[in-house]
Amino acid sequence: MSVSPDRRLTEGEQLVLAAMQSADDAIVTMALDGTITHWNRAAEQLFGYSAREAIGTNIGIIVPGDRKGEMLGELARIARGERVHHYETVRVAKDGRSIGVSLSVFPVRSPSGAIVGASKIARDITERKARRRLFRGEITMDSTVSAHSSRRCHTYFYELECAASPLILLCLSAPQRYKREVP
Repeated sequence: MSVSPDRRLTEGEQLVLAAMQSADDAIVTMALDGTITHWNRAAEQLFGYSAREAIGTNIGIIVPGDRKGEMLGELARIARGERVHHYETVRVAKDGRSIGVSLSVFPVRSPSGAIVGASKIARDITERKARRRLFRGEITMDSTVSAHSSRRCHTYFYELECAASPLILLCLSAPQRYKREVP
């Protein structure tokens, strides 16, 4: 929410701003030309740019070169009043890391109803994608350990173990349950 210095926020606006700041997902608002107008704390943590660094710059600072067309397409759809529902894509942090994100983009309207910008909500799905690739066998535990801390890998396997425990128990008990007596 961008507010001129001579205007005070209403109580409702303060509540909305507080909700945006406390969200776990990155929330970024921008003008239709891509100029960032709001950058919440989760965006700071995810992308590595402070709000002071990001606000006033173009959203292209977090978009990889091969995804610039995607970004321009999003802004064009928003200008027509369309929403861009959850889709998976890649963004880039200040330190150059690629970040897998689930992204939603929707129009921001003025009180008169005119579309004045866009709001993006980005959720980091890097770890979820790594777990999916590990489960499919596309990557090995060694590559996962090098990409993530061993603590996170332990968490992945704990989650997998918890989800698979009933199936594992069923498989282990099956031979006893269905064992045929041989005469």
